[in-house]
Amino acid sequence: MPRVSASLNTVIEEIWLDLTGGNSPSQLTRDFTYQGPLVTEFPTLKVVIENMLSNALRYADTKKPSHIICVKSEPDDCGVKISFTDNGIGISKGNIPKVFKCSDGWVTAVVMG
Repeated sequence: MPRVSASLNTVIEEIWLDLTGGNSPSQLTRDFTYQGPLVTEFPTLKVVIENMLSNALRYADTKKPSHIICVKSEPDDCGVKISFTDNGIGISKGNIPKVFKCSDGWVTAVVMG
């Protein structure tokens, strides 16, 4: 797959609008320390971001007064690190090995959809 330049903020905004229709009680925040464009396989980036955001929306904790999803980007030795956090129900310890794989020092989220 060819690598292309993409704006993380633009990709996130488009996916958020697709997932929520612009009408969601969840709040999306961004903390972008890395401001540059991403050079990546665009379809792969889009699938990963869509899965992370849709899972965060799906597993909101309805007992909490607000649901906040934060996307963070920061420079990394290998380029850029993108992380997703939210105050949803979380992943049980027993399911973490099913969702995340670790090999050669890399932690990879398994994309489920």
